[in-house]
Amino acid sequence: MIHVTVIDVRAGTIEKDMTVLIIGDRISAVRAAEGEERLPTKEITVIDGHGKYLIPGLWEMHIRTDGDDRALHLLIAYGITGGRDIAGDVAKLADVRRRITSGELIGPQLVFGGPMLEGPPSQADDWTWIIQSPEEARNAIDRLVELRVDFVKVHDGLARESYLAIAVASKERGISFVGHVPASMTPPEASDLGQKSIEHFEFVPKSCRVLFESAVGDALRAATLNPALFLGLSDSLGTIEVGKTASMVLLEANPLHDIRNTKRIVAVISEGRYLNREGLERLRRENCRKLFSRFYSLMATRFF
Repeated sequence: MIHVTVIDVRAGTIEKDMTVLIIGDRISAVRAAEGEERLPTKEITVIDGHGKYLIPGLWEMHIRTDGDDRALHLLIAYGITGGRDIAGDVAKLADVRRRITSGELIGPQLVFGGPMLEGPPSQADDWTWIIQSPEEARNAIDRLVELRVDFVKVHDGLARESYLAIAVASKERGISFVGHVPASMTPPEASDLGQKSIEHFEFVPKSCRVLFESAVGDALRAATLNPALFLGLSDSLGTIEVGKTASMVLLEANPLHDIRNTKRIVAVISEGRYLNREGLERLRRENCRKLFSRFYSLMATRFF
C-alpha cells in the first residue's frame, strides 16, 4: 500500500504519505513513501492509499457467534479482524477457528471461552454449566483447561463459595476468568481475586465510569491496541509495525477527527488477505438478513 496515512493508535497521531508492505500475513515494512515507488508490480498487488487512512484491525471483545459462518463474515465486513467469543459450544468454536486459521473460512481471529459457569436455578445447555458446589467448580475448571479454552466465563448466579473455588482453581491452572460479578460478590472483591474483566456496564462502580469519558484517540485504542494488551498479543497485534500480523482497515476519512469515520471502510486486510469495498459489501448483503433472522429466533429463547 503506497501513499497512505498511517494512524499511530498508541500516540494518537498520524504519519502521512507512508508505504506499508505486506508479505504473507505479516507487515514487512512501514516507511515514508518515495516520490516514485519502485516496487516489483508484477509480483505484488499495489494499492493506492492517497487520501486514505490505515488503522490496525478492530477487535470486538464481547461476542457470541455460536460458530456461525454468517456472523463471522459480517464481523470482517465491518472491519472486525479479531473477536473474543465470550461463551459457547467449544466444539463449534474450535472448529470454526481451525477453518479461519487454515484459510477455508473468512473470519476474524478468535479467542474463546467455553460454556459459562452459572449457579442454580439456571438450566444447563451447550453454553452453560451449572455449578452447585466448590468441588463442581474445581472440576469445571479442570475440564475447561482440558478443552483448551482461552479463558473461563463466570455468570450471575454463582454462590460465593463456588466463585471463590473458581478463582483459586483458575489461578492454579494458569487460566484467566472473566464475566459478570455474581450477586454473592462485590466488584472490588472480584477484582482482588483476579477476575480479569467485568463484563457489562452495570457491574462497573459509578466512581470508575469517568474512565470511559475519553477522547477519540483513547476510544480508537480501546478497539485496537488495548485488546491486544489485554489478551497478551501486543507483540503481533494492535499497531501497524514491522513484524506484526497484517490485519488492518483502510478508511476514507480520519478516525481521529471523528470516531464514526471507522464506519467508512474502503478495504479490510485480514491476516494478509485483502478484501476490497465490493467484496465487503457482498459479505454484508449475503449474510446480514439471514443472520439477523436466525439470531432474533435465538434471543427469544435466551437471556444474557
